[in-house]
Amino acid sequence: MNADSEAMRRVLASGVYPPSPSPPSPSPSPPAPPSPSPPLPPGLALEAEHYVAGFSANATIVANLDVTSQESVDAFIAAFIQLTATALNIDPANVYVTRVTKGGVNSGRRRAALEQSGTAERVWSASELSALLPGAGLSLLALKRVTPADDATVAGLRAAKVELVLGPGGQARRSAQQQQQSGADVIVDFTVVTLVDVALPPSPPPSPPLPPGVSAPPTAPTSPPSPPPRPPRPPPLNVASALTSTLNASWVNEAPSPPPSPPPSPPTPRPPARATSVRVSRMPAQGTLSGDSSKPVVWYNDAGFRSYRKPRSPLNLVFWSARRQCNATVGVCGGCPRAWAVPSNATGTTTLPLYFREPMQLDSITITQLQNPGVLSVELLPWPATPIPELPGVAPVAGPKGQPVYSAASDSTPCGGDLVISVPADRSGSSESVPPRGSQSELPPRLRRTAVGGIRITIKAQTKGAKPTFLSSVRFSGRVLYPANPAAYDGM
Repeated sequence: MNADSEAMRRVLASGVYPPSPSPPSPSPSPPAPPSPSPPLPPGLALEAEHYVAGFSANATIVANLDVTSQESVDAFIAAFIQLTATALNIDPANVYVTRVTKGGVNSGRRRAALEQSGTAERVWSASELSALLPGAGLSLLALKRVTPADDATVAGLRAAKVELVLGPGGQARRSAQQQQQSGADVIVDFTVVTLVDVALPPSPPPSPPLPPGVSAPPTAPTSPPSPPPRPPRPPPLNVASALTSTLNASWVNEAPSPPPSPPPSPPTPRPPARATSVRVSRMPAQGTLSGDSSKPVVWYNDAGFRSYRKPRSPLNLVFWSARRQCNATVGVCGGCPRAWAVPSNATGTTTLPLYFREPMQLDSITITQLQNPGVLSVELLPWPATPIPELPGVAPVAGPKGQPVYSAASDSTPCGGDLVISVPADRSGSSESVPPRGSQSELPPRLRRTAVGGIRITIKAQTKGAKPTFLSSVRFSGRVLYPANPAAYDGM
């Protein structure tokens, strides 16, 4: 049972619900608009997870729900929000019930429609629901989609929730619905707003090495911060007058004091050694085709990455910190909206390039396929294989780079299994030393021979009426050359 299932099980199985809130006072003053939230720190973003849950008429959580009673609706929404927040360990203010429906579409039929369409991120099957909460009346649970969020999104969710509970004409609509469909299923649409980790902005690339005999122009030193104002000085002490008075002398010969010795200068710290390479294991690709002619290639850290990443699109194979992995079980075939589905109407083979943002030397490639495995070949692409934003002066190199590292007439990989491709040592080059005087734009010749900027995968033709090939992940092992920010590869 995954974390989402366990959280929902705690929500519905607790069986203890908060007391009904007191009815609102007549003609309440409209609340003041909330002040804008401060900007989020780099590396964090808001995300909205949109769920739908369905309950049969005899479910415990809806046993006392009367949609003709505003008090009953308020109590149900308050209980649902509080229990969901407690189970997920989040602030109740981040849970928004957007719709409560009694009657209409049967929840079981709606679940079947979501499963068949494949539009939801995840749909719990009937057997999963039965095992999750036997006899509780839970007949539908689905994560419909995950979207980026901001202050405007949250304001819209607040408005939708208030309109549902207190909107004009809502009481009459609910009364008619209750009278016509007493004892019908109850469906709840709700949204959870969460904070997720996102990629940090890329570090600027290192400056290319200077030609021989050329020295860098001097840079103006940064001005040190102004020192704090000094405290007021005490009045000067007349040492001669004090000693004369103490010793009852007529005068005192004041010898000049030698100036104090200056403190020794601290040693100049040595700059940290520049990393010439960093090892990675099972690293995902960093960019691929978007399908949008206005932006052919999308990178993982582009501002609009999440808007381009659609269910079953190639961008599901690109690194994304908030991505939920598809479940892969060897021998079990099935699709997943968070994987890449090869277009089912393809009349010939399909090729897909996967790009690296920085030059790499590859040791192995691991491809996981969920359904109808069909990888026919894998080719290496030269560095750079596509324009790199940080290297505007470096033109891409046409590929492929040599013969395919994998080629087969058919793919015998089982569903849910891994196709592991080892790159020969003479084409990998990852055991060679990396000279410190080099850069991504000026690779040393012996590294340029093996450095790659991506791969190109060829998938078999998809037979009409057959289930499409699904690739859930492509992972790379090897090393990155002259990384701009080695810490960005931690954990990969």
